[in-house]
Amino acid sequence: APIMFRVGLCQGSLVLARPSVRRVPAVAAAVSRQIHNSAPASAAAAEKHSAVGHWKFERVLSVGVLSLFPAAAFVPCQAVDMAIAVLVPLHNHLGMQQIITDYVHGKVTLPLANGLNVALGVGTAAALIYFNLNDVGVTEAVKQLWAVKGK
Repeated sequence: APIMFRVGLCQGSLVLARPSVRRVPAVAAAVSRQIHNSAPASAAAAEKHSAVGHWKFERVLSVGVLSLFPAAAFVPCQAVDMAIAVLVPLHNHLGMQQIITDYVHGKVTLPLANGLNVALGVGTAAALIYFNLNDVGVTEAVKQLWAVKGK
């Protein structure tokens, strides 16, 4: 079939016309309808089984973590330090989990990578909470590091 051109919405632009679509046999169309119509029974079940809820949680968490740093600068307190101690490792854990999901495969390496990711996240959160409770806290430690002058 020859490629046809038509004038697009913008003045002077040309858009390739879509070639004609072949008809799908009736059996394949019926099977396709059956597969695509088998949605979860409720909207809550659909949300639970989709990645949309997880994606939204990650975006909210990212904005929350981003807002913690100005809060730590202007209103330093133990509540902000504890939020940093919990939310930053959680944010890092979820980001690393996406990298592991995309790039790590295998019967041995995948569980090993997942285990290391959990251990790193829990260990980091525990260490930061311990530091907040038994030392100066994350916010004050960063201020002290910035105050150190080089030789």
